[in-house]
Amino acid sequence: MDCAAAREDIDAYALGALDAEDARALEAHLRLCDDCAALLDRALDTAGAIALSAPLVAGGGALRARVLASAAVGEGAPRRPRSAPRWWAAAAAALIVLSAGALTWSAYLQRRVDDLERANDRVQASAAAQDQLVEIAVQPDAERVAMQGAGPAANASGGYLWSPGREVGALVADGLPPLAEGQAYQMWIVYKDRWVSGGTFTVDASGHGRLVVKADEGSAADASAPLWFCVTVEPSGGGATHTGPMVLRSPKT
Repeated sequence: MDCAAAREDIDAYALGALDAEDARALEAHLRLCDDCAALLDRALDTAGAIALSAPLVAGGGALRARVLASAAVGEGAPRRPRSAPRWWAAAAAALIVLSAGALTWSAYLQRRVDDLERANDRVQASAAAQDQLVEIAVQPDAERVAMQGAGPAANASGGYLWSPGREVGALVADGLPPLAEGQAYQMWIVYKDRWVSGGTFTVDASGHGRLVVKADEGSAADASAPLWFCVTVEPSGGGATHTGPMVLRSPKT
């Protein structure tokens, strides 16, 4: 789903009126597009305001009396089975509006709860990544290398910290441009005779991204040290070989 299609569905999603398949497609797009996510926030605020503009108010005594009077059919009173009183049609319409308002408000509150849960998940993930960096940094064999921007991300920067003994590393990148849907950044550990994938990652709206890199299978038995490191643009999920432009790289040793 691109931005144009997403923005056609945002209002319906905010009202809880989007079908499940379209909702899943929109949610996938929103995870990657901060601009559309901001539009959804505004739509949710509007939906909440609409719901609150139709308060649930108890009917007065006069309305109750009219309902009871219409239900009681006296002897000799003419019956009009095919024509409901006009006030009843109005009351039914009001009930529909109130029900829609209540449902909209419920959807709005649920969305806010979901937003808080996702924010909490992001905070926890960020704290976990920070703990990983600290754990690697205190290792006696920890090594650090600076990375500079290249190609379409010449202003980007980054750094890679790793522990050969623990066979784990951590990449921190800044200034990388957000990618189109279906793309991801992939880190590579370059040896003399091969390129090994360190995994894929995405960046936030400010271009910041992190990646914890585990040693590739069989690398513990490989006595050679990596020569340099880099990041390229690849299809989502990464690939076995590098095909896209390079955006970050370390000096070669």
